[in-house]
Amino acid sequence: FASKSRRGLASQVLAPAMAPMVLAWPALLAMLAFRCRSATAAVGDVTPEGPAQQSRGQAGAGQLRGARATTTTFDEGCALTGFWKVDENVVMRIWKIEEDIGAYQRLGRGRCADEAGRPFSCWFGMATDFHTCKAVCDSSKACVGVERSDVGDCAVCYDASGGPEEPHPAALSSDVGGGSAGVASRAAVEEGRTCFRRPVGEASAAETPSSTGAWRVQFFARSGDSVMGGSQLDAPLEVSPSMPPQRDLCEAEPPEAEGPFAQGMSAWWGPQQMNLWAGLPRSMPSELAWVSLPDQASWDDSVALGGGRCPVARDVDGLPGQLQIIQHAVWGLRDCRSKTFARLAPESAALDATGWGVVVGYNWYFGMEIFARRLLASRRKTIVDEACFRARVDTIWAGSSSLPFGDMQGQLIKPPCVK
Repeated sequence: FASKSRRGLASQVLAPAMAPMVLAWPALLAMLAFRCRSATAAVGDVTPEGPAQQSRGQAGAGQLRGARATTTTFDEGCALTGFWKVDENVVMRIWKIEEDIGAYQRLGRGRCADEAGRPFSCWFGMATDFHTCKAVCDSSKACVGVERSDVGDCAVCYDASGGPEEPHPAALSSDVGGGSAGVASRAAVEEGRTCFRRPVGEASAAETPSSTGAWRVQFFARSGDSVMGGSQLDAPLEVSPSMPPQRDLCEAEPPEAEGPFAQGMSAWWGPQQMNLWAGLPRSMPSELAWVSLPDQASWDDSVALGGGRCPVARDVDGLPGQLQIIQHAVWGLRDCRSKTFARLAPESAALDATGWGVVVGYNWYFGMEIFARRLLASRRKTIVDEACFRARVDTIWAGSSSLPFGDMQGQLIKPPCVK
C-alpha cells in the first residue's frame, strides 16, 4: 500500500453501525463538555503570498494570510470540521452541510452512472430545493438517485427498465437521456454536477429535513479514489455531547477529550475494518480563531447543498479519540488504541511554494486535487475538460515528491484542460 498507485478504500463507508451509545460519564462532565464558546472568527481571503505567523495549532490548519478578525458565536461542534488523518492509508472528513440529505450517499462530482460509467436517464428541472427532488425520487422504486448542479437545479434519475414516461408535474420538465439500468455505482466525469445515490431497496419513507443542517463523515484513501469508480462515499454522522461509554470500543483508557463527540464512524480498507470516535482537545483555548474558506466552491461539491455551515477552527490541530481495527483476514484479530487524529489542511494551505510543500508532505491524492482546484480558481482559470484535468492531477501526483511548485503550476494551467 505504500506505492503511489491509485488504490482506494476497498469497501464503502458504512452508515454508523456501532451499538447505541449510553451515558457512562457523570452528568457534570457531559454538561461541561458541551458548553458554548465565544469564538473569534477570522473571516478573510486565503491568499498566495505565503505563510502567516503561526501560533499554537495554526500549523495544522494551513498557512493563511489576510484574515480579518471579528467576534461571533458558532456551534461548538464546528470545531470538529476538517480533514483528519486516520492512519497511513485513510483520511476522514467531518463537516456539516446546509441541507440534510439523510441516507442518500454523495457519489461525487459528475452524472449518476453505473459501474461502467454509463449515465442514467434523468428528468431535469429547475427545483432549487434538494428535498423536492428527493421526495420525487423516494416515491418510485425505479429511482436510482438525484443529481444537483452547481447552479442549484436538480435532476431525478431512473433505471431504464422502470422509469416514468412523463416527468413529475411538480418539479421536473425534460429528459436528459442516458439509458443505464441497475444501481448507481459511481459519478461519471462531468463538471458542474454532483450525484447523490438513493438508498438501494424499496421506496424510502418520507423524511423530515433538519432545519439546522446535518453532520456527515467521508473517508478517503490516501493514495487515490475508492473502489466505487472514482468516488468517496460519505454517510450521516452522529455528533453528541457525551463521550462513548468506556470500553465500548477499547479496553484502553480514553484520551483527555471533551464534547461534542463524533461517534459511530466506520469504514473499510481491504479486509480491515476501522471503527472510531473523536472529540475535541481539553487543552484548546476558550476563544477559538475561525477561518472562512472563500474558495471552497472550487473543490467542494457539497456547495450543491448550500456548502458547509462551519468555518475552520485553526486552533484545533488534532482530535483526540480511539481507533479500533479488526483484521477480518486474520480471524477477526482486533487492535484498539487511543490516538490523536491530526489535521490535514489542503483547503487552507497558502497557494505558493510553501503551501505546495505542505500539501506534498500529506502524501494524499485528494489533498493535491483540492490544492490544484484552488490554484486554478485563484488564477481565474476554468476547468473545461474534467477527464483531462483528472489525468493531469494523476501525473502531478505521480511525480509530486520531486516536482517544484513552478513546474506543477505550469503543468496545471496548460490547455486543453483549462482556459
